[in-house]
Amino acid sequence: MKKFMAIFFTILFFSTFLFAGKVISIGDSEDFNSSVILLAFPEKIDNTKIEHFKSILKIMGANQFYNLNKQKPEKLNKFVYCFLIYGFKDMDYLKKNLELPENSEFTQKRIVFSICNAQGDNLTGVFRTQNGIIYVSSSLSNFDRYFFNTPRIQQCSYYVFNCGQVIDTGVYDRDYSFVNCEIPVYFAIKDLEFFFKAVKDIHPALLSKLRLHNYLDLKINSYKEITDKTKNGYIKIKDLLKVVSESAASFGDGHTSVWDYYRPTNNNSADCGFPPFLLDAHNGKFFITSVLSDKVSKKYIGAEVLSINGKNVWDVYEPIFDLCSAKSRFFKAARFIKKQGFYYSLSEVFKKNEMLNVKTTKGEFKVKCIDANTFMKIPVNRVKFEKKIITGFFQNGKIGYFYLPEFDFNNDFMSKIDNFFDEVKEKKCKAIIIDIRDNPGGNSQLGEYIICHLTKRPYTAFSKVDMKYSPEVLKLYFPVLSHEIDLNGTIVEFNDTSLYRSFNFPNVFKGKVYLLINEGVFSSATDFAAIMQDFKLATLIGYETGGLPTSFGDVCFQKLPFSSIEFGVSWKKFYRPKYTPDNADRGVIPDVPLNEEKLKPYKNDKDPFLSFVLDYVKRDLKK
Repeated sequence: MKKFMAIFFTILFFSTFLFAGKVISIGDSEDFNSSVILLAFPEKIDNTKIEHFKSILKIMGANQFYNLNKQKPEKLNKFVYCFLIYGFKDMDYLKKNLELPENSEFTQKRIVFSICNAQGDNLTGVFRTQNGIIYVSSSLSNFDRYFFNTPRIQQCSYYVFNCGQVIDTGVYDRDYSFVNCEIPVYFAIKDLEFFFKAVKDIHPALLSKLRLHNYLDLKINSYKEITDKTKNGYIKIKDLLKVVSESAASFGDGHTSVWDYYRPTNNNSADCGFPPFLLDAHNGKFFITSVLSDKVSKKYIGAEVLSINGKNVWDVYEPIFDLCSAKSRFFKAARFIKKQGFYYSLSEVFKKNEMLNVKTTKGEFKVKCIDANTFMKIPVNRVKFEKKIITGFFQNGKIGYFYLPEFDFNNDFMSKIDNFFDEVKEKKCKAIIIDIRDNPGGNSQLGEYIICHLTKRPYTAFSKVDMKYSPEVLKLYFPVLSHEIDLNGTIVEFNDTSLYRSFNFPNVFKGKVYLLINEGVFSSATDFAAIMQDFKLATLIGYETGGLPTSFGDVCFQKLPFSSIEFGVSWKKFYRPKYTPDNADRGVIPDVPLNEEKLKPYKNDKDPFLSFVLDYVKRDLKK
């Protein structure tokens, strides 16, 4: 309790100081005590307002002011820029020194800045650019905003105020360099409050992976992290992003997560180190797939990484995996592999120029970490499965092969599925292999379409579905109902376990079916595997799926009001067809599990996994 109260009063102190002064977005953390440039255009500007503006800046530590209409400091980059704007005669000067786009316009009734267009009788806004801050004075009414597909500006953000309350924020940088910008800790705390309220209101079973005391500790520690990372009343967006990412990942459902969409650059990752190689993950092991050739020998491509600086890879990357929202450790690894630069940057697991001692199955090497820009230029050599269906036949047509990269329910995929089963019938196949390795999921109707080619027996995809109708979900998905009904976060439980068939085909395949799965199988692909196993429609071969068949899904998208960080929260829980408490927290486990020993005889083949399966099917058909 003492720990909680200390954090509470720390937060209260910061929020009271910043909000009371109403200067929560016009400061700059660089060197506020050195100088402040005050640019006040003389046309009909009340001196009282100028003096009031100065007094606010003095409270923040400013001790020197310049009026650029009368004097011009020689070295502009040494100052913090604060501008009081009521309409310009000298826009060219500002565009040159603040790197504003040519179409920028600021008046008391209109703001045009890149993709933002605000109009009103009196506007209040804060605009941060590469070189500083623009402050637009006065109150706001009749606000309207439009977005245009115009180029965005590096490191730019804006706030628009209505009577002291932020009503809109935005980010201009396509690569999200905004993470380097700072916001007042008051705003960060409000964003964290918004996040925890959103997950509490939207999620159907928030504490399914956490106990109550763990949840309370999570909230307290998140607020503490915010205050610990605060400097001079401000916190970097990147630090806030990390705190929210860790919080979202703690719920462990794989869908409640923060979007990992900013691109690492030397600007937003200045102190971060990046290894001069890329990794891939398979069955809990990590392999080097690409290297920076002038740093690491190409002979290490394909080598399994055994340790880094004497530690197991999973232990080294634990700070990264703590940021990955996932239902299993394989899922965490898969998320990291797809966005390696992002997670290196956010976690800062390595430091700039840090020396790495990497031990692999092909030997050891030492190498220094590289910067973000260099890392992002490393060519991606990881195997990419084409997003198209591949079919083939083996053993003189006795065995049909069908590779499905994703569950995309469209006419093209359905047509190819129909054609495949027509060929299977024509060739009188005795077995078919359905390959869904690394399938991320998609529309479950495609899985149902395939199943109805395999059996005439009815089935069910889920034994139960819990859906929580929060105000946020109603507003996003059922806008009409949101005005007519107040469900107050009611969880609606569907226990309809009746069997059904979505499609009917006159002929179904009556031979043996084998389904190939691995840790890259997620979402509706996992559900498909669960149905096939639970209703005994196929023999599953491979590795435990990364996704869980009893899981959360259907995301309600949200955006933090001040930092503009986007995140999603699950609002449904799905239970596998033959649900038991024992299989609730596991992926779909194969009937025939694979390992290195089983694949060893096929290690020189192009696809050892498939080679093993073909031999297995041949032997199985002889029984």
